Amino acid sequence: MMHRVRSAMGEDNGPLFTVADETYIGGDPKNWHASDPRKANVKRGRGTHKTPVVSVIESKTGRTHSRAVADVTGRTLRKAITDNVDMAFSTLHTHALPACLGIGAEMAGHFYVDHSAGEYGNDKTNGTNLAECFFSQVKRSLDGTHHNVSREHLHRYLGEFDFRFGTSKLTDAERMALLVEQADGRLPYRAGWCVCGSLSRNRQQGHRCDRPIDRTPMHLCVPLSLSSL
Repeated sequence: MMHRVRSAMGEDNGPLFTVADETYIGGDPKNWHASDPRKANVKRGRGTHKTPVVSVIESKTGRTHSRAVADVTGRTLRKAITDNVDMAFSTLHTHALPACLGIGAEMAGHFYVDHSAGEYGNDKTNGTNLAECFFSQVKRSLDGTHHNVSREHLHRYLGEFDFRFGTSKLTDAERMALLVEQADGRLPYRAGWCVCGSLSRNRQQGHRCDRPIDRTPMHLCVPLSLSSL
């Protein structure tokens, strides 16, 4: 039932704007078992074993769209941004990641900060501070309330936090009305097993994706037999 509510919270309602950033969600390596082979190659940021998440936020309204992705390459970031931004009329605010610089060149404007130089804001932009605020809320909520969420269901939780952040200025009654308006029917339990969102045929048969990819039309999925439930 809660995933059905989260699904409605995560409905896409049109173009979003301006602030884009990425984060990584997963357990703290210090809590891994001593025999875990990943401990031999612990990294922060890009290259970590955690799940990458990209968020695009409209700075004036707070409307947010987040997605779990397979990696943080220029191709992946470009798709996450272009799917939710009107490129011809939007100004993008990011950090100085080279992939973001290439995307910004295609937009109406692009302002960025250089975190490696200790810059987090300037006279033209507040950089990614709004996104960092959102990521902080997401991580505190996941850690304090849910403690752990699987990669298969992470996109549902992201939809919930997108909705909460983007409707923070609405009253409770307005939030509930919007949530009901966005609901579009039943959400079969098996629909929650896949984060690809487009393989409805496989969804009905029951399967589990082998990687936390966000809505890429084609990728390999591992069949899941009912006996393994």
